[in-house]
Amino acid sequence: MKGKMTTTIVKKQVKEKIESAKASGKVFGVWFVKRSNGHLRHMSCRGGVTTGVVGSPKYNPDNYGLAVVYDMRNGFRSIPIDAIKQITIQGIRFTVEE
Repeated sequence: MKGKMTTTIVKKQVKEKIESAKASGKVFGVWFVKRSNGHLRHMSCRGGVTTGVVGSPKYNPDNYGLAVVYDMRNGFRSIPIDAIKQITIQGIRFTVEE
């Protein structure tokens, strides 16, 4: 895509980028590999959504390496942090080094 700045980050920085994107409450894009079937998936999501939240999850997402976000098409979803390949936040594309 034209006009997008691309930066390479290491896996250690992925969680920090996801958390900062979630805290901003703005929509961001993420490409990741699904654990269930190994397919590459794109999601437009955001953090900071509280509408529709009832109670708390029965597990701690951090214990499973997951980031909980609000998928703009399907509601709340969990993303495996270690499977993230690319994040786009405010027009800046962050590609994760293998």
